[in-house]
Amino acid sequence: EFILIDPDTGLAHAFPRLISLKNDAIPVAEALLPNARFGPLLEGTPKGTLRHIVPDARAIAAMAEPAMPAMILFPRFGFEAAERPVQPSEAFVRLTQSSTNYVHLAERGFDALTRLVRDVPARAIDYPDTQTALDMVERLA
Repeated sequence: EFILIDPDTGLAHAFPRLISLKNDAIPVAEALLPNARFGPLLEGTPKGTLRHIVPDARAIAAMAEPAMPAMILFPRFGFEAAERPVQPSEAFVRLTQSSTNYVHLAERGFDALTRLVRDVPARAIDYPDTQTALDMVERLA
């Protein structure tokens, strides 16, 4: 879900953290990941029922293994399956809106993000359920 992009090299560094699951996503994740470490079930929150998945040892170890990004993917749940290319200009805007330090990095952040959207293809997918999303991502890989 989150990565850190090195502004100098463009390499992506994994940034594993708790994965927040909400409502109907909880039993889906439990079925797909029976060996995962789950946090407690939190019911009655303003967002409904919540549960977190703890990153596994492999995810933590991957923090030390940067890689060049191969694709930027913008998923959207709850719609009929569809896939489309995302132009660099749209990817740039969408990424600046979700970046936590783009403004703080100023020109350095602008240059890093410009290089990322120029060099890495971006796709958007809509999907109605988890299996459809997994199948779509596998086809794009």
